[in-house]
Amino acid sequence: MKIQTALATVVFAGLASVSSLTYAEGELDNFWFNTRIKTTIKKNHGAELSGESSTSPAVFNKSPIQFDSGKDTCYSALKWLGEGSRRYSLIAICKDSAGDFKNYTSPDEGVQSVEYDDGSILFVSTSINPGNGFTLPQAGQLADSASKGISFGGAFYLKTSPTKAGDVKTVKLLTPVDGSTIYFEHLGDPKQIIGTSGPGLTMKRVDPDQVPQGAKDCLASVLGTGPQFSKCEHPDS
Repeated sequence: MKIQTALATVVFAGLASVSSLTYAEGELDNFWFNTRIKTTIKKNHGAELSGESSTSPAVFNKSPIQFDSGKDTCYSALKWLGEGSRRYSLIAICKDSAGDFKNYTSPDEGVQSVEYDDGSILFVSTSINPGNGFTLPQAGQLADSASKGISFGGAFYLKTSPTKAGDVKTVKLLTPVDGSTIYFEHLGDPKQIIGTSGPGLTMKRVDPDQVPQGAKDCLASVLGTGPQFSKCEHPDS
């Protein structure tokens, strides 16, 4: 896993180095993306957990698991961390089966980023533990009792292209072909199913006017810039 992440980082860094246009810092601040992970976990296994470590494997599950965070269910927002930082937070917010929004990543969670001179951003999810890093839930669950989710445990890259005036025209997602998403399904403490698959990640830029108001309100709660909601807690609250 560490080798895959390191290789992806080198490849994406090389892509960014060929840029010829310099954007102002924070050019992608407040950009929103319709976000989805849809993939098949072909190999998976059960595990007995003790604390944070697996202590004994359970029966191997040969049946593939179909995972889908859902269409038009999850949105992610970019928040620039300020002048000179060259960093962004990427915050995922998803709608549960009752129609309520919840944040599944927080600004300080384990997703590292670097902004290049052309405005493109490399993200590396440094954690390979299920439920940490950039995580989306399986669609059709209640937020307070969700037991199935998937975490992106590798690198991905948002590549920008400019208009003639120098503004951002498009933002394209690039992911490694052999990515490292980590599925988890809690079967009741302390048992769970875990497995890995290819990326299956899509992020399509959307106009803020097309983002549901509930997702925007959730983000404001997470950032501490609006009313607080229990499912969208600011990390310091």
